[in-house]
Amino acid sequence: MFVRKEFYFIRHGETEHNAKKIIAGGGCDIPLNTIGREQSFTIRPLISGIPFRTICYSPMKRAKETMDIATNGLSVSRMEIEELRECMANICREMLNIEEKVPSCEQVEAFMLQTRIGINKALSHPGPVLIVSHGVVHLAICHQMKIKNHEWYIGNCKLVHFKPYGESEWEANMRYEG
Repeated sequence: MFVRKEFYFIRHGETEHNAKKIIAGGGCDIPLNTIGREQSFTIRPLISGIPFRTICYSPMKRAKETMDIATNGLSVSRMEIEELRECMANICREMLNIEEKVPSCEQVEAFMLQTRIGINKALSHPGPVLIVSHGVVHLAICHQMKIKNHEWYIGNCKLVHFKPYGESEWEANMRYEG
């Protein structure tokens, strides 16, 4: 179960592996490419209007670099959270096919738990919270929250607003400029 508190999520900017459609997962800690750095800079105006109080991020280079560029100039607390890191490539492949089915192996279940722990650690800080992490982390969040109104796979450097409603439901909305 997730802490019932709204938050924002950004998938890191593009890397060379993303550009070449290589699924490397957490086993490869590579930086952003030129496009990824541009994406991180371009999203700054979109997030500058949201009164974040805490930014939590994955310890992986691509997420940290996205966070540094996109949030430059914001005077808020920043927290690195180990559990927001990307999973290994074999788990990524399983996750990309998860849709609405039940996790099919112990490794996927462990990654789901890791994600839940990471998000709850982030949401224990003053909000609104911005989380900068990975695409498969986003998939794990959407799967566990049973998100129905939003695509589970998002492109690089996209901003998503997660918000609880009702007794236990969640919704997610992509944020756009303008």
